[in-house]
Amino acid sequence: MITVSAPAKLILFGEWSVLEPEGFGIATALSPRFRMQIIPDATKNFQFVSNSDPDVPPLKWKSGTEMPKGYFSFAARALKQLSGRTPLGGLYQFHRDWKLSEGLGSSSALLLCLEVGARLIRGERVPSPERLWQSALTTLRASQGRASGLDLAAQVFGGTVGLSHDKISNIDLKYPKELFLIHTGQKMSTASEVKKRNPEPKILKGLAASARDFLQHNDWVQSMHEHWDLLCELGVVPDEVQDTRDDWQKRGLIEAMKTTGAGGGDGLLCYSIKSAELRAVVAAKKWWISPHDWNSRAYEIG
Repeated sequence: MITVSAPAKLILFGEWSVLEPEGFGIATALSPRFRMQIIPDATKNFQFVSNSDPDVPPLKWKSGTEMPKGYFSFAARALKQLSGRTPLGGLYQFHRDWKLSEGLGSSSALLLCLEVGARLIRGERVPSPERLWQSALTTLRASQGRASGLDLAAQVFGGTVGLSHDKISNIDLKYPKELFLIHTGQKMSTASEVKKRNPEPKILKGLAASARDFLQHNDWVQSMHEHWDLLCELGVVPDEVQDTRDDWQKRGLIEAMKTTGAGGGDGLLCYSIKSAELRAVVAAKKWWISPHDWNSRAYEIG
């Protein structure tokens, strides 16, 4: 049996801009894991089993039968891309420690585990993080379309990373106790939003500049305010999130807030010195605060 795991990820600053050559984004690996167990066989047939959501019965699929939408179709496309002349048949079992609606890099984690697993099935050595990231990004783009690779970078390298024009840097970043990640359960697709909105270059340059400046001053509140204004101008902040942010600021519950990733409200980065009060209002909205740790471990074998 082959076992591979990858961490969840969170894009902190620079989302959207990192899709452009001159963009820059910062992401961190989070403590929950995506785990994959593979029992290989010598055929071209494969089975997928997912136990990813605790409130959803396990999903199963065998090659040759009608494929359900979602995870399995993406996994099958990626596996086909990875196969080449080598059969990668077997039983693939997936388990994710977070909800799909939390938007913490499920697709990139799945792809990374498949990429590493395929190499192990072939008896190959897993390459350096730089080469593994490049290879996995090629597969991701072939299977899913346009992708920056920032998610993958955090999951391949672990900790906190910066990405600019396919160049990855490790970042030693301190996370204040006043920083919270809030999930609304409302997920937005970056890929579809890019096609729909065609973001203006000035907004993307502003996001990249704010992310770079953050590494100089380390002022979370300032950078979150800058990103909030730009993401609102881009039009990717839902009305409910805008109203909530305005209300919480008026009540003094938060000092700053920004959406993360695609911007659809699936993850809200908040800076608050009133932890107890914030937790109460989040629970009242039936949202939830992430219990996960920042700056987590990279992908692992075994």
